[in-house]
Amino acid sequence: MLDILHYIQQHIHTPRDLKAEGISKQLGISFSYLGRYFKKQTGETLQEYITKYIIRLIEIRLLNTDMRINEIADELSFTDESHLLSC
Repeated sequence: MLDILHYIQQHIHTPRDLKAEGISKQLGISFSYLGRYFKKQTGETLQEYITKYIIRLIEIRLLNTDMRINEIADELSFTDESHLLSC
């Protein structure tokens, strides 16, 4: 489980690396097992966790930095801030 969470944290700035297929391949576990295991351990799907993690990062940056929304969107690889605001 720690390997999965660590992988998500390391790759949070590159959304293409956060697809379940890619995570399972990188960690050497089956795609279907990854989903079931993650849900059993956390009570939420992998995608739900990633979305909530991104929202927490956005909140932290808004509360604790002088970063503008467009800068946060760029840092987290959103196309533009309108996509970030839809979270």
